[in-house]
Amino acid sequence: MTSLYEKLQHSNLGRELNANKRLQWLIALVAILVMLSFGKRAVDSVAPAQNELAMELNLLARLQHSAAQPFDDEQLTSAQILAQQARQRIDVAPSASTAEAQALALTEFTFKPLIERSRITLLGSQELNFAGQRFFQVRMEMNGQLDELRLIALLKLIDRDMPGTRLSSLQYAPKASNTINAVVDMLFVRSGDE
Repeated sequence: MTSLYEKLQHSNLGRELNANKRLQWLIALVAILVMLSFGKRAVDSVAPAQNELAMELNLLARLQHSAAQPFDDEQLTSAQILAQQARQRIDVAPSASTAEAQALALTEFTFKPLIERSRITLLGSQELNFAGQRFFQVRMEMNGQLDELRLIALLKLIDRDMPGTRLSSLQYAPKASNTINAVVDMLFVRSGDE
């Protein structure tokens, strides 16, 4: 009984392959390219796991470094006092709808004088829980025109005079149109949690 290899060698294809060196090199080249393709696919499938492992190892090193640091009770107490003082400066609201109404009124009163042709939109609100205390976060969007000289005044107003307010995004096009688009998050302590 003849083997498959012997049958292939005595066939027209086998004779042509033995006689033509270029065909032999071409088949070898195709085989090498196929092996390289499979090798690249294997390496590409391992790369994401390798990156994730590197990030996990980095996190582990940072956590071990933090665990080795001494814990300062005075620093914790100081941070708790500062947090309590900041919380006392935040407005109180009994419900999400009241927080939204207060945010609209405060935004109208505070920002309307600075922003010309202003349009204020309520984007929504959500309830947050932090360290056992409940808050309402109300997101507002303001559009309009703002003179360049008033931009710094607006930023200072949010930073210094409006506790519990954070500028989430700001787009400003000075000179040409002075258009401003700002998204502001306002925080309210839920009444009963103050």
